[in-house]
Amino acid sequence: KKDEPMPDILSNSGKILFRSKTAKTARALLEEAVSTDADLTDANLCRLDLAGLKLNARVSAKLNLASFNGSNLSMADFSGAQLEQADFRNCNCFGATFAGAQMAGCIFVGANLMKVNFMRTHLENADLRGVNLTTTMISGAFTDGMLK
Repeated sequence: KKDEPMPDILSNSGKILFRSKTAKTARALLEEAVSTDADLTDANLCRLDLAGLKLNARVSAKLNLASFNGSNLSMADFSGAQLEQADFRNCNCFGATFAGAQMAGCIFVGANLMKVNFMRTHLENADLRGVNLTTTMISGAFTDGMLK
């Protein structure tokens, strides 16, 4: 389903992290939350269609420990976001941009990372086991301890 409605952004334990009175889609809700500098640490963003997501580049999105498991993130832009230990298992990240993002300890097992931009991204101790990186831009990334 394209842009599934989502009334709130909840944590993985069910706590409300952000509520909007105007956003009509999951993508619009997340973009609004980030633009207001909301702390979305531990957000449950699983199985959502967030294709084409554009986060405000002037604000560093706070999404550490967020779970995107099974979400469509194709062509999304997470440049400069704080995504440490986030869960991207089984996500479609085709063409997404994570340039300059803080992504230490992230899990990408089963994710589609074709044509993803990880330039200057912190991927220390990230789990990319079994992921095809042949068309992934990873130059300048920090990869100490990364599992491939």
